[in-house]
Amino acid sequence: FKLADGRFFIVDAGAGGYITDGRSYKGSSSGWIYATLAKHAADPKNIQVAAWLITHVHSDHAGGLYDMALGYYGYSGAKHTVMPKEMKQYIKIDKIIYNADNRLVDICMSGAFDADKLIRFGESDNADVKVEKIESCGANTTISYCYKNKKESIIVPFTDKGEIENALSCLTFLLLIGENTNAIKTAVTYPRLH
Repeated sequence: FKLADGRFFIVDAGAGGYITDGRSYKGSSSGWIYATLAKHAADPKNIQVAAWLITHVHSDHAGGLYDMALGYYGYSGAKHTVMPKEMKQYIKIDKIIYNADNRLVDICMSGAFDADKLIRFGESDNADVKVEKIESCGANTTISYCYKNKKESIIVPFTDKGEIENALSCLTFLLLIGENTNAIKTAVTYPRLH
């Protein structure tokens, strides 16, 4: 999504790739992401990303971002190339939002990006949006969390684990951009239609 200030909000990063012979790069969506952002940015050598949300940690959702962190910008398809590592400097990412409960992912993200860029959610002790309790009742789930030493809760109209993780992703983004917690509660709390 392109925000009003010209920065981007990106959801997921597509698949990562792998180096096969030191020159060819197969399978990554990172080149496509860069090309798309460059096409819509005011300056393709100064692409500003306000936040990059990784909805879940499967390689087909997070791999492209990790490739970008390493400076690999490949394309999948008939022609596989490694784009110049200098392209890494063209994309400035303010924040990366992800679930810190997967320890391996947290280690990888922490190793690939500066700590001040990472916004974590989950039950993990190092989560910025610390989930304290998730309780389902009927068709709804109450999520109790702590952000910046303030305890809050929201009620979402579903009980599925994947939907709850997606709600936490969105909640974290809304908190990051400074959305009012009462507005968040109002927006997500509505009766589920049957």
